[in-house]
Amino acid sequence: GPRLVTAVCAEPSLLLRVSDAGLERIARLRPDIWRAVATLVYFQLRNALQMAAEVAALPPRQRLASRLLMLARGRASPAVLNINQQGLAEMIGLTRKTVNGHLAVLQREGAVRLDYGRIWIEDVRRLHAFLAPHSHQAAQRAIGAILQGVINLEDNPELGRPVGPEGDVEVVGD
Repeated sequence: GPRLVTAVCAEPSLLLRVSDAGLERIARLRPDIWRAVATLVYFQLRNALQMAAEVAALPPRQRLASRLLMLARGRASPAVLNINQQGLAEMIGLTRKTVNGHLAVLQREGAVRLDYGRIWIEDVRRLHAFLAPHSHQAAQRAIGAILQGVINLEDNPELGRPVGPEGDVEVVGD
């Protein structure tokens, strides 16, 4: 089954795998490419932290709406997501049955349209409307603080701490 690092392509994709030695060589010889890689990593970290905060702070329907918005970002409207309900459920830590029920509500409200193995995002504003009434101020502050920390690290990489040459994990704190 899927593992923490399992990647599943829902569409034809191009995958580039670069070894640790290759990354070190890129960093040394092509700092411009290294900066682009670092920017991508910061973007992925920001998304991961946002998703973690949403799991902790948002009720299931709002978590689903937020993930649909994230998956549709940058796509033409109406956006089509090539994902089935089981895959979507696994992404947000819910059962397929729960996701199915919430998607049915979103479909009745005109926010999405369900198709076999696909979800059409019909109305982004309606999806945002599902988030608005349940956006708790505390959750928003937590998400903001986490994201600000990522931005600070992006702007000031010297704040990070290197790990040992073998990639040892360093525990910092009490």
